[in-house]
Amino acid sequence: MKTTHINHNVLKVQLIIAALSFLIANCDRSEQLLPPDQPLVGTVWKLEGFGADNNTLTVAQPHNEESYLLHLQKNVNAFGITSVNTFRAEYKVDTTLGTLTIGLLGTTKINEQQDGQRYVDCLSRIKRYQHDDATLRLYYSDTEYLQYRPATDDTSFRKKITELFGEIVW
Repeated sequence: MKTTHINHNVLKVQLIIAALSFLIANCDRSEQLLPPDQPLVGTVWKLEGFGADNNTLTVAQPHNEESYLLHLQKNVNAFGITSVNTFRAEYKVDTTLGTLTIGLLGTTKINEQQDGQRYVDCLSRIKRYQHDDATLRLYYSDTEYLQYRPATDDTSFRKKITELFGEIVW
């Protein structure tokens, strides 16, 4: 009778490789590519004002519920409203580094009111973000930022953006 010797170490390695191969093959690729938690994405943000690290906050004018809104989609598109105009842009975010940049805004500057032009200029200079609790700060310099809170009612914003740009993923 022939006796077979089994090397247990080799068997363990083969089982580990098989198990890892199974786990990797069954992972959803889109989940692997997305950062683990992006609370800033998917929320309609309402600008509170222009802030600075010395704890000053200047409310953007005109101050109403339909001005200065921002929505970052999961697919790198950003939509928003300035003082009176709508815009669309692409953005890039790195949640590990806390960086966020917004590309060229597709908008007109016609009839921008009060802080509208300043808002557009600041959005184009965003370099990083800070998000805690229900506050989002988009920094356009080392010490200056746009400060947002979630919009209380985004119904009309969603309707307007959908009418202008077609059905988008909310």
